[in-house]
Amino acid sequence: MNCFRFFSWALLIAPTLAFANLTVSDLTVDQLSQPLGIDHAQPRLSWKLHSDTPSTLQTANEIRVASPAQVEANAWWSTNKVDSDQSLYISYAGLALQSATQYQWQVRVWDNHGNVSEWSTPSQWEMGLLQAGEVPANTTAEFVFPVANATLTRDGAPLAVGNGIENIAVDAARQRVLRLGSGRYRFAN
Repeated sequence: MNCFRFFSWALLIAPTLAFANLTVSDLTVDQLSQPLGIDHAQPRLSWKLHSDTPSTLQTANEIRVASPAQVEANAWWSTNKVDSDQSLYISYAGLALQSATQYQWQVRVWDNHGNVSEWSTPSQWEMGLLQAGEVPANTTAEFVFPVANATLTRDGAPLAVGNGIENIAVDAARQRVLRLGSGRYRFAN
Protein backbone atom coordinates (compact mmCIF):
# COMPACT_ATOMS: atom_id res chain seq x y z
CA MET A 1 0.00 0.00 0.00
CA ASN A 2 2.83 2.40 0.84
CA CYS A 3 4.43 1.62 -2.48
CA PHE A 4 1.19 2.53 -4.28
CA ARG A 5 1.00 5.88 -2.41
CA PHE A 6 4.58 6.70 -3.30
CA PHE A 7 4.03 6.02 -7.00
CA SER A 8 0.75 7.97 -6.98
CA TRP A 9 2.50 10.92 -5.36
CA ALA A 10 5.41 10.62 -7.81
CA LEU A 11 3.03 10.69 -10.77
CA LEU A 12 1.38 13.85 -9.45
CA ILE A 13 4.61 15.73 -8.70
CA ALA A 14 6.68 14.54 -11.71
CA PRO A 15 5.08 16.89 -14.25
CA THR A 16 5.76 19.84 -11.96
CA LEU A 17 9.42 18.87 -11.58
CA ALA A 18 9.81 18.29 -15.30
CA PHE A 19 8.46 21.74 -16.11
CA ALA A 20 10.64 23.64 -13.63
CA ASN A 21 13.17 24.45 -16.39
CA LEU A 22 13.49 28.26 -16.43
CA THR A 23 16.32 29.84 -18.42
CA VAL A 24 17.38 33.17 -19.87
CA SER A 25 19.12 33.58 -23.23
CA ASP A 26 19.71 35.91 -26.18
CA LEU A 27 21.11 38.80 -24.15
CA THR A 28 21.39 42.00 -26.17
CA VAL A 29 22.64 45.53 -25.58
CA ASP A 30 20.89 48.22 -27.60
CA GLN A 31 19.37 45.42 -29.72
CA LEU A 32 22.84 44.05 -30.60
CA SER A 33 24.57 40.85 -29.54
CA GLN A 34 27.89 41.64 -27.83
CA PRO A 35 28.29 45.08 -29.43
CA LEU A 36 31.46 47.17 -29.64
CA GLY A 37 31.66 50.96 -29.37
CA ILE A 38 28.53 51.75 -27.32
CA ASP A 39 28.62 55.55 -27.14
CA HIS A 40 26.15 56.44 -24.38
CA ALA A 41 26.20 55.95 -20.63
CA GLN A 42 22.95 53.99 -20.28
CA PRO A 43 22.90 51.05 -22.69
CA ARG A 44 19.55 49.26 -22.91
CA LEU A 45 19.66 45.59 -21.88
CA SER A 46 17.26 42.89 -23.11
CA TRP A 47 16.87 39.11 -22.90
CA LYS A 48 14.50 36.24 -23.66
CA LEU A 49 12.81 34.00 -21.10
CA HIS A 50 12.40 30.27 -21.76
CA SER A 51 10.37 27.76 -19.77
CA ASP A 52 8.85 24.35 -20.32
CA THR A 53 5.91 25.32 -18.09
CA PRO A 54 2.92 26.70 -19.96
CA SER A 55 1.85 30.27 -19.13
CA THR A 56 5.16 31.20 -17.53
CA LEU A 57 5.70 34.92 -16.99
CA GLN A 58 8.67 36.79 -15.59
CA THR A 59 7.85 38.47 -12.27
CA ALA A 60 11.30 39.77 -11.27
CA ASN A 61 14.87 40.02 -12.50
CA GLU A 62 18.38 40.71 -11.30
CA ILE A 63 21.09 42.11 -13.57
CA ARG A 64 24.78 42.12 -12.75
CA VAL A 65 27.56 43.90 -14.62
CA ALA A 66 31.36 43.98 -14.23
CA SER A 67 34.52 44.93 -16.05
CA PRO A 68 37.11 42.13 -16.52
CA ALA A 69 39.00 43.28 -13.40
CA GLN A 70 35.76 43.31 -11.39
CA VAL A 71 34.83 39.83 -12.67
CA GLU A 72 38.24 38.55 -11.57
CA ALA A 73 37.71 40.09 -8.11
CA ASN A 74 34.08 38.86 -8.03
CA ALA A 75 33.02 42.48 -7.52
CA TRP A 76 29.92 42.65 -9.73
CA TRP A 77 27.55 45.61 -9.63
CA SER A 78 24.02 44.27 -9.18
CA THR A 79 20.48 45.61 -9.34
CA ASN A 80 19.50 43.07 -6.68
CA LYS A 81 16.07 41.56 -7.20
CA VAL A 82 13.72 43.96 -9.00
CA ASP A 83 10.02 43.12 -9.19
CA SER A 84 9.32 43.63 -12.89
CA ASP A 85 8.00 41.73 -15.87
CA GLN A 86 10.12 43.89 -18.19
CA SER A 87 12.83 42.12 -20.20
CA LEU A 88 13.25 44.61 -23.04
CA TYR A 89 15.21 47.87 -23.17
CA ILE A 90 16.08 48.14 -19.48
CA SER A 91 18.41 51.13 -19.15
CA TYR A 92 21.65 50.40 -17.34
CA ALA A 93 21.58 52.33 -14.05
CA GLY A 94 24.71 51.11 -12.31
CA LEU A 95 28.17 52.47 -11.67
CA ALA A 96 29.54 54.97 -14.19
CA LEU A 97 30.74 53.19 -17.33
CA GLN A 98 34.25 53.94 -18.59
CA SER A 99 35.21 54.67 -22.19
CA ALA A 100 36.86 51.90 -24.23
CA THR A 101 36.10 49.35 -21.50
CA GLN A 102 34.60 45.92 -21.94
CA TYR A 103 31.78 44.88 -19.61
CA GLN A 104 30.40 41.44 -18.92
CA TRP A 105 26.80 41.01 -17.82
CA GLN A 106 24.33 38.37 -16.75
CA VAL A 107 20.70 38.20 -15.71
CA ARG A 108 18.53 35.81 -13.73
CA VAL A 109 14.75 35.89 -13.43
CA TRP A 110 11.90 34.79 -11.19
CA ASP A 111 8.63 33.50 -12.63
CA ASN A 112 4.97 33.37 -11.63
CA HIS A 113 5.36 29.72 -10.55
CA GLY A 114 7.94 30.53 -7.88
CA ASN A 115 10.97 29.38 -9.90
CA VAL A 116 14.30 31.20 -10.11
CA SER A 117 16.58 30.72 -13.11
CA GLU A 118 20.31 30.21 -12.90
CA TRP A 119 22.45 33.15 -14.02
CA SER A 120 22.40 33.43 -17.80
CA THR A 121 25.45 32.60 -19.85
CA PRO A 122 27.65 35.72 -19.65
CA SER A 123 27.42 38.23 -22.46
CA GLN A 124 29.41 41.41 -22.99
CA TRP A 125 29.60 44.81 -24.57
CA GLU A 126 32.38 47.30 -25.09
CA MET A 127 32.09 51.02 -24.59
CA GLY A 128 33.19 53.55 -27.19
CA LEU A 129 34.26 57.08 -26.27
CA LEU A 130 31.86 58.83 -23.90
CA GLN A 131 33.44 62.21 -23.17
CA ALA A 132 34.16 64.99 -25.66
CA GLY A 133 37.54 65.60 -23.98
CA GLU A 134 38.71 62.14 -24.99
CA VAL A 135 38.96 63.28 -28.61
CA PRO A 136 41.06 66.27 -29.72
CA ALA A 137 38.99 69.30 -30.75
CA ASN A 138 37.78 69.55 -34.36
CA THR A 139 38.36 65.87 -35.11
CA THR A 140 36.18 62.86 -35.51
CA ALA A 141 36.81 59.55 -33.81
CA GLU A 142 35.67 56.06 -34.53
CA PHE A 143 36.60 52.52 -33.65
CA VAL A 144 37.74 50.36 -36.54
CA PHE A 145 37.46 46.63 -36.01
CA PRO A 146 40.06 44.56 -37.87
CA VAL A 147 40.06 40.94 -38.76
CA ALA A 148 42.56 38.63 -37.08
CA ASN A 149 46.15 38.61 -38.45
CA ALA A 150 45.53 41.70 -40.55
CA THR A 151 47.81 44.55 -41.62
CA LEU A 152 46.73 48.13 -41.03
CA THR A 153 47.00 50.38 -44.08
CA ARG A 154 46.36 54.07 -44.62
CA ASP A 155 45.19 55.15 -48.06
CA GLY A 156 46.47 51.83 -49.47
CA ALA A 157 50.00 51.91 -47.99
CA PRO A 158 51.03 49.70 -45.04
CA LEU A 159 50.96 51.71 -41.84
CA ALA A 160 53.70 51.44 -39.26
CA VAL A 161 51.93 52.51 -36.09
CA GLY A 162 54.20 54.58 -33.87
CA ASN A 163 56.27 55.70 -36.85
CA GLY A 164 55.28 59.37 -36.76
CA ILE A 165 51.58 58.47 -36.74
CA GLU A 166 50.07 60.11 -33.69
CA ASN A 167 46.39 60.00 -34.48
CA ILE A 168 45.93 56.26 -34.29
CA ALA A 169 45.87 54.07 -31.21
CA VAL A 170 46.04 50.30 -31.58
CA ASP A 171 44.96 47.85 -28.92
CA ALA A 172 46.60 44.72 -30.30
CA ALA A 173 45.36 42.46 -27.52
CA ARG A 174 41.72 43.16 -28.35
CA GLN A 175 42.23 43.90 -32.07
CA ARG A 176 40.80 47.43 -31.92
CA VAL A 177 41.96 50.64 -33.54
CA LEU A 178 40.79 54.12 -32.68
CA ARG A 179 41.00 56.42 -35.68
CA LEU A 180 41.07 60.16 -35.15
CA GLY A 181 40.69 62.72 -37.92
CA SER A 182 40.74 62.13 -41.64
CA GLY A 183 42.24 59.38 -43.76
CA ARG A 184 41.11 55.93 -44.70
CA TYR A 185 42.37 53.08 -42.55
CA ARG A 186 41.88 49.50 -43.64
CA PHE A 187 42.84 46.08 -42.42
CA ALA A 188 43.88 43.51 -44.96
CA ASN A 189 45.26 40.00 -44.69
